[in-house]
Amino acid sequence: MILLVDGDPQLTTADWIQERNDNPDRPQINGVQLYGNIRNDLLSLKKRYDYVIVDCGGEGNRALRSTMLVATDGRSHHHLQDGQSYPQGRRGTGAR
Repeated sequence: MILLVDGDPQLTTADWIQERNDNPDRPQINGVQLYGNIRNDLLSLKKRYDYVIVDCGGEGNRALRSTMLVATDGRSHHHLQDGQSYPQGRRGTGAR
């Protein structure tokens, strides 16, 4: 199961989810809004969902920093630790 998190106060992703879910011809999308230090929320959510995709807005916001603390490479499913980077040629920021 997939969850889409809107961590941006502009609510662009939340608005898109609502508009899409209002269309009965489309599958429903699970979504939540989280702001600020969302680290613990993401850690809890990743136990209940196969994938947690986070829209956390622009540079320097708390949601972005929190997301990066729990982000994993979707291919390997290993957590990145503070200060650790991906091996050369591997990239990913999907919180899982």
